[in-house]
Amino acid sequence: MADERVCLGVITSAHGVRGMVKIKPFTETPGDVAAYGPVTLDSGKQLTITVKSLNKGMVLAAIDGVDSREAADDLRGAAFHVERSALPEPDEDSIYQADLIGRRVEDPSLGPIGEVIGVHDFGAGSMLEVKRPDASPVLIPFGGDNRMELLDGLIRLSVNP
Repeated sequence: MADERVCLGVITSAHGVRGMVKIKPFTETPGDVAAYGPVTLDSGKQLTITVKSLNKGMVLAAIDGVDSREAADDLRGAAFHVERSALPEPDEDSIYQADLIGRRVEDPSLGPIGEVIGVHDFGAGSMLEVKRPDASPVLIPFGGDNRMELLDGLIRLSVNP
């Protein structure tokens, strides 16, 4: 694992005039964005988040020390992280998406494809962004009909067309 931090979410906008924010969570359970203690921004600043409510997959939250719309607006687009060690170990048949980054990807019939450089969900399901050696990156859906087998440092992905 290249980065020992895991991104839990991104602040998408201010909400109201008292410093509340809307958060797009990257956690399996949206309210867990505040479950692992203080979070850290890319700038190094630490924040303490308190979840106030959940709505349509988004989190409405208060942040200690942020008490105006302007202060909340200043955080728009900020990703926040926790140390990987603060998270519980995943179940035997699960993996954190952050742990997929840097793994090699191969297809049993096509051979090596490349290396995972990102995991995205644009609304239709999770996709691996794979950097290919001599071509531009490709997005590969995983889950559903596509089978993924995790081996030591390798993802064997069988894609059903």
